[in-house]
Amino acid sequence: MSYLIQSDYERLIQSVSLQQIISGNPLLKTQAELAAIPEIKSYLRAKYDVDAEFSDTTQYNNAADTYKAGNRVYLDAIEYSSGATYAVGELVRTSSNIYRCINTISVPQMFTPANWELLGAQYDLFYAKYPQPVFNINATYLKDDEVFWKDKVYTALVPTRVIDHESMIQYNRVSEIPLSNVFPDDTTNGAKFWGAGVAYEINAGEILDTDIFTKGDNRNQQLVMLVLDVSIYHLYRRITPGVVPELRVQAYYSAKDWLKAVAKTEDIIADITKLQPDQGQMIRWGSRPKQDNYY
Repeated sequence: MSYLIQSDYERLIQSVSLQQIISGNPLLKTQAELAAIPEIKSYLRAKYDVDAEFSDTTQYNNAADTYKAGNRVYLDAIEYSSGATYAVGELVRTSSNIYRCINTISVPQMFTPANWELLGAQYDLFYAKYPQPVFNINATYLKDDEVFWKDKVYTALVPTRVIDHESMIQYNRVSEIPLSNVFPDDTTNGAKFWGAGVAYEINAGEILDTDIFTKGDNRNQQLVMLVLDVSIYHLYRRITPGVVPELRVQAYYSAKDWLKAVAKTEDIIADITKLQPDQGQMIRWGSRPKQDNYY
């Protein structure tokens, strides 16, 4: 499993060149990615939810797997064989498209479209939608509002506690102002505000239901390119460490410069989910809460 899929590499390097630098061994590509992603995460993890962004992109399995909201899959399957039999739900590839069997094929035959349902092209990406908006510690919720949090749907039992300005200035420092909301899975108060929640998962066979799955890529495309740049650079280094193509060297150091800038300043941001403050804790700097001025 990996954040990247095979077709991603075609954006930056031809298949022939890639096979040359990995010597036909796909494990080397996987190892390069496993080195690149922690390197990139190290710059971003203080501000961003890197685990959510760098989740695996898995091959879609119609028969065995169930999926959770936010899961990302790609289409691929073995080539259709006119000498094989197929059960309902099995996937095959023909003419670079992926099909799902809808009628049992107990006698080998040529590919007959009436027996198959088109899912999409090979390497098409899909991701599972969230059933409700993801919980946000800074949002304002009304009683009975629904949110999604860590694989469960929760319903607000009480409205968000709004802290007005007069209340804020009673605190000595901004960091002392309590959070307006409670995380649904908070072990102390979560159940009081949100109840137990209802687990949410998705049947694999629903990939074509547009209310449940979306055809598309929910990865940040800039980060996809950065992972490619760093991975390809490391793959070239294993061949001739001192003679890595200048283009790959420049791409690698440009990626590092951007990541350093994101880590150091708020002027440059990564378009991925920011970390929410820990339960019951907020890292907030400053002195006393700002006072309104009256003249």
